[in-house]
Amino acid sequence: MIYMSGARIFALANAGVVGTEMAEIFLLNEAKIVHAARRVTEPFVFAVGRDGLRRTRVRYPIEGMDF
Repeated sequence: MIYMSGARIFALANAGVVGTEMAEIFLLNEAKIVHAARRVTEPFVFAVGRDGLRRTRVRYPIEGMDF
């Protein structure tokens, strides 16, 4: 669905962080997020963590499959 909708996603790499720490992680990586958003044209998912961004694999639709 990500590929088919053209989604561009930045998500926290660690689900265990809360409130202000979430904001801190995104702000720490703000320049990298903006750079990735400008550079990558196809749908994507990036995991955002204290150590930076990590691009995850987007599974492309399989021909003949009905989603």
